[in-house]
Amino acid sequence: MELLNRENQIQENFLKGSISEIQNNFLQSKLGQITNLAIDEGLKHLLPDFIEDEVIDIKNALVNEGLDEAVHTAIDKAVQLGKTIEGVFTGNFESISQAQNAIKKGGVIDGISDAIDFTVKKLNQAKIIPDNIAKTITNGKKIILNDVEKEIKNEFSTENKSLDNLEKYIENWKNKYKEKDLEGLNKEYKKIKKEEKNILPIKNIINNIEKINEVQSIIKNSENFDFDQMYLDLAEKLNK
Repeated sequence: MELLNRENQIQENFLKGSISEIQNNFLQSKLGQITNLAIDEGLKHLLPDFIEDEVIDIKNALVNEGLDEAVHTAIDKAVQLGKTIEGVFTGNFESISQAQNAIKKGGVIDGISDAIDFTVKKLNQAKIIPDNIAKTITNGKKIILNDVEKEIKNEFSTENKSLDNLEKYIENWKNKYKEKDLEGLNKEYKKIKKEEKNILPIKNIINNIEKINEVQSIIKNSENFDFDQMYLDLAEKLNK
């Protein structure tokens, strides 16, 4: 629920604050959800003889002892370190592939691995989980980490597809504007607004969408293409 609320907040603040901060929060939310699901599934595979409630209790114990916070910290450090290694001095990701490379180089998997080790050891020392379960989770965590790595790869693959779609819809919108096709314009705009929620905020994409939002607002209020020259000049900048 916390991760979902965080992602909703990101969407509400999409065009507010620094791009870098929005991008970091977006990645933390996405990777946090992936890790959370992978740990859930991994525990079920590692503890096949346990009933579901017992697995949930173990997961809750891990969370209560700081697993979520430790994973969040690991992801945050990986993002920041990855950016440093990538040499992104602006602090912004300018492409999906740049973000993907930064995550890889930032050591996010190693950070999550350490977070699991730390939390399991803490629970074991406090006698909250017995030695055999602690050993099973620690020795079998590779299953969890493999799932995390695979899902992160899948996520970026999906991001790239969504970005391709978004760029196509933006280009279609521009063409519909030139053709003064109001129905087609609105149709492409709906596609843009739907797809933009699915991708990492990239600066040049945000800038394009901001301009499109302005023109769409004008069109909505006038319901035709009878704008004064100032608004036409604004729209023309989209093609530059």
